[in-house]
Amino acid sequence: MRIKGFTLIELMIVVAIVAIIAAIAYPSYLSHVQKSTRADAHDILTRIHMAQERYRGNNPEYAENLSELQGWDADTVDSADGHYNVTITSAGATGFRATATPDPQGRQANDSSCDPIVLQLGPDGQDRTPADCW
Repeated sequence: MRIKGFTLIELMIVVAIVAIIAAIAYPSYLSHVQKSTRADAHDILTRIHMAQERYRGNNPEYAENLSELQGWDADTVDSADGHYNVTITSAGATGFRATATPDPQGRQANDSSCDPIVLQLGPDGQDRTPADCW
């Protein structure tokens, strides 16, 4: 009489295949999560851009601090989900530069390729750096 079931070799082959798939899929998953979380920085930088344009419509230059803009009460703010700290690093009559830096204790702390994410508006137009992060 033959006993039905899996042999130890068959189980070890399945475990090895699952381990190989996991070793390939998990880093890809982490990279995807990191890229999707960058949308948090994009959102707040876009909101700052709109607020700066409203401010510039009533003033001779762009706001040098976030606290000068309507809706913000501090010079450094956190993004909506708290993954980034955002500041205006320079401003003048012709443009401004806003910087989103990953929270050092947050999920994006290891995102070194996009540290920081910058939105800059100047006489030559809009510049978003690093380009791969937008």
